[in-house]
Amino acid sequence: FVLCHNPADPPFYTIDGTVVFSDVPATYWTLDSNTATQNAWGYQIIDGANHNVLLDNAASDNSAYDVEFVGESDRYGFHTPTSFKNFFIAGSHPNLIVKDCGRGDVIKGNVQLVDHNSDPCF
Repeated sequence: FVLCHNPADPPFYTIDGTVVFSDVPATYWTLDSNTATQNAWGYQIIDGANHNVLLDNAASDNSAYDVEFVGESDRYGFHTPTSFKNFFIAGSHPNLIVKDCGRGDVIKGNVQLVDHNSDPCF
C-alpha cells in the first residue's frame, strides 16, 4: 500500500498503459484492517502524504519495513517531500517494523521502531 502523490510528470503507467496522476498528495485517507505480506514495503507513506490514518493493519514478510513514513527523498528518481502528521495505530498487530522519517507522525501500539542511527533516513 503506497500513500503518495503521483504527479503528471514523470508519468506513471498502469498495466493497460493508462497514465494515472493526482493533483495533491494522499491526504485524509484511512487504511483500516488491511493485510500486506511479502512486498518490498507493507505500507509506505511518502511524497508529502499527510493527515492519514492507518488503523489495525497487518503486515509480515516485507523486505524493507512493514510500515515506513518517508522523509524527503529522491529514491524513485525524482524529488518527494516529507510525509507529515499521519496517525498510526498497530491495534491487534504487534511487533510491526516501523520506520518513521516523517514529521509529526503519531505512532501507537507495540511496534519495533527502526533505529535511525543504524538505518538513517534518506
